[in-house]
Amino acid sequence: MISSLVIAFSLPFWLFLFSYAVLGPLHYLTEISWLRKKNFFTTGKYDFLPLVLVAIIWSGTYLFLSFFNDFPAEIKVSWFGNDWREVVGNFRIKMNHIVLAGLIGSVAMAFVSSWRKKIIALVGGFGVGVIFSYLDLEIYSHLIGTLLPTLIHVFLFTGIFMLYGALKNNSKSGLLGVLLFFVCGALCFLVPTYSGTIDFDAGINAYRNSSFHSLNAVVMNFNQPTPWNIANDSLFNDLGIQLQRFIAFAYTYHYLNWFSKTSIIGWHKTSKIHLIFTAVIWVLSVSLYVYDYTVGLKVLLFLSILHVVLEFPLNAHSFVGVFRHVIRKD
Repeated sequence: MISSLVIAFSLPFWLFLFSYAVLGPLHYLTEISWLRKKNFFTTGKYDFLPLVLVAIIWSGTYLFLSFFNDFPAEIKVSWFGNDWREVVGNFRIKMNHIVLAGLIGSVAMAFVSSWRKKIIALVGGFGVGVIFSYLDLEIYSHLIGTLLPTLIHVFLFTGIFMLYGALKNNSKSGLLGVLLFFVCGALCFLVPTYSGTIDFDAGINAYRNSSFHSLNAVVMNFNQPTPWNIANDSLFNDLGIQLQRFIAFAYTYHYLNWFSKTSIIGWHKTSKIHLIFTAVIWVLSVSLYVYDYTVGLKVLLFLSILHVVLEFPLNAHSFVGVFRHVIRKD
């Protein structure tokens, strides 16, 4: 944890790009495999199928928008007219409804056996999203469409998972680790920036080219629509650098924390064929990033989104578990 924080302060852009490309794919593969052994923490054998569908729609929408943004203006106008930005925005909002349906439906999948109640939860989640969109809440779009699969997943859900484990095992060292985790996150913003960052400009340029700066734009313009031209220098002022420290730390420790749980992953219990298959896919994934970072992002986007969505029931168990421990103490 401390190592992740120290490197994030020195190389906020390079560390994130490295962690996402090298540690990320191995994390997706091993966690999805582990979740499958646990029946994805759902009550039904096939509950994961609606979540896979959500991941397909979610990643497919992102890929469409990514390719569409590169189209010439005349093509965009010919397809959707002069209001093409509004049309595309509405398209993404509908995607957010589906994601929210999967998130709320996951709570039912985690605790309820009745398939009727699960369907009601899925439909109800979509309905809640429609209500939010009618209220024209930009925060809804940012929370579900951008922050949920990124910072909420790697920081908030990681913290809750750690807290649940510490409470469940009555571990004082575990609780201390949770406290340190959130303190490290706060330090990313509390400590002033300094000029000693290595290859600072090169790191910013590489980060821009990866298209991840849209996350920074959402956080720094939280109550405003995401600007279409987001490759601006205001994203990388002092506050922007502090935010990037936080992003790099959160992602890096999210991955390392998972790999440190050797008793959970059970490397020693995994067959050699499965280990070899995982290693081959991981090497190919990293090779794609080395060849072209943007290509790697697009090819592995579905796998990245899939591991986020399939973790929803586990997140539900973690939140409920923490709540139950707090209630018992009260």
